[in-house]
Amino acid sequence: MRKTTLFLILVFFLILMVGIGKVDAQFNASGRVWADPNPVIIASGNKGITTIYWLWTGSGQSGTELGMINQDGRYEVVDRGFEPGKTYQKTMEVENRATFQLIAFDGFFKNILSETKVQVQPIDPACWSGKVSVSPNPIRVKPGAMGIAKIDWESNTDVEIRINSSDGPIFAVSGPGTFSQLTEKWVEDGMIFFLVPQGNPSDILSKMTVGLVLERECK
Repeated sequence: MRKTTLFLILVFFLILMVGIGKVDAQFNASGRVWADPNPVIIASGNKGITTIYWLWTGSGQSGTELGMINQDGRYEVVDRGFEPGKTYQKTMEVENRATFQLIAFDGFFKNILSETKVQVQPIDPACWSGKVSVSPNPIRVKPGAMGIAKIDWESNTDVEIRINSSDGPIFAVSGPGTFSQLTEKWVEDGMIFFLVPQGNPSDILSKMTVGLVLERECK
């Protein structure tokens, strides 16, 4: 009986030492997780795109995991199993206040090495900007003909290209970024292309008037 008791005590002691070793392995680890850009500025909606970066260093047999906590408190594993000393990255769509945690773990033991919270913010309407241009301008045409033009535009919000007035027919629709689109052969002399925010036609970001000139016949 005494031998059995001593044996159980020894086993318990060994298990305890292994557990302490696991904890030590985790607390010898350090790491960092961060997002860029942060905050994420969006034109519309409630989600934005950012890149998450993470790096850890340490010793022992600790595993690693990158997790995300959403607004509603749900925890999702983003990735796991990383080499120490190596920087990893992942571009993803996130909600406002999504929290990313870099965790060292081994069995039931885990330690949060680093965490970062991503802010997603709508762009202030006062900061909307954009530009529209037309090429060629003027357009050379034969007598009685209409022209074809390439419309280029850029903006930092959701926009529309409208024709001849800020609430005229829509030529194109886009999100933020840089875009280009060809017209068909219907461009007239004096036609105006307006760049306006979607849903706000009275807020003109940019406009461009197109001219037509007759081609000269060389004899």
